Amino acid sequence: SEGVQMMAKIACSECHGDAARTPGDASAPSVRMLAQTNCDRCHGDKYAATVAEWSADSDAWFKDAQVRLARIRRRVAEGRTTAAQLAAAESIVLYLRRAKPAHNVLAFEEAKDEFESAASRAEK
Repeated sequence: SEGVQMMAKIACSECHGDAARTPGDASAPSVRMLAQTNCDRCHGDKYAATVAEWSADSDAWFKDAQVRLARIRRRVAEGRTTAAQLAAAESIVLYLRRAKPAHNVLAFEEAKDEFESAASRAEK
């Protein structure tokens, strides 16, 4: 299941503002900073840490997933698991990178569970 789209009734610009930027322009505010500023504008202090919490959770998860994928790659090289099992786990991580977890936190949680299952199969 794809989970409930938490923000289906608002436009991208309501959170991200005008997030258009020139690639490499370090002076442009980050998308995360723009989103938190706009979150605060509508909701006040109620969700003051929301973007930071979502970002910290997803950043930590992606870091852990990369470590785990590296271990599975070693297992493939050693002939202890299959490339297909590695690919199954990698495809979930790639999907999540494209989907941007904060857009649908419930779907992110479901996909993390799918990754756990796929990685566990590759680690057996």
